[in-house]
Amino acid sequence: EVEILNFYAWDCLPYDRSSPKPAILASRIKTLYRLATRRENERFFIVTSINALLQKTVAPSNINTLGLYLQVGTKISLTQIADFLIARGYSREACANNVGEFAVRGGIVDIVMQQAADLIGYRVDFFGEEIESIKVFDPLTQITQESVKNLEILPAGEVILSRKTVENFRQKYRENFGGASIEDQFYSAISEMRSYAGMEHWLPFFYEENLVSFFDYLKTPLVFF
Repeated sequence: EVEILNFYAWDCLPYDRSSPKPAILASRIKTLYRLATRRENERFFIVTSINALLQKTVAPSNINTLGLYLQVGTKISLTQIADFLIARGYSREACANNVGEFAVRGGIVDIVMQQAADLIGYRVDFFGEEIESIKVFDPLTQITQESVKNLEILPAGEVILSRKTVENFRQKYRENFGGASIEDQFYSAISEMRSYAGMEHWLPFFYEENLVSFFDYLKTPLVFF
């Protein structure tokens, strides 16, 4: 069997004041993660475009450890999951309806992710610090559907706001622009580990390693047009 993956280009101009659509970011990170963590001899059919291939991205070494695997019966606190989601680019909302959002209500965490062309919600129910159940729900109606035994949470995009990446950004930003003003809202937001519209365009500033070509994720690829 050959798994089919999509790798989309961003839907905005370079250094635009807006970020790519969350659905595009989620789809890109899913593909990169699957390629970075694939098993030996695992094969893929990747549908992409010239624009997507020309744009450099994060090195595989920065991607392959970013997932969080949850399973019914696992012990983990609500605070740990919330901190993980915020650091991986998710936004906390009162109600999770769109990709890249999560909500905490009592002992329940709702998370919305992108799978293929659909938005899928996962409702993680806790009993103390143990995961009691994981259920799929419709992000639009909030109605719970079938139960699943496990869930792998991936980042919402290629920019990961951790202490290390924020410090990298602050250092490179000051080096390139001769310091930073306290009135610089963008610099201040990133320094406080808050997402900011358009921050994806500054991707090279967040990582020590240089960005790489998408082909760095592939092994002896067969390319055709």
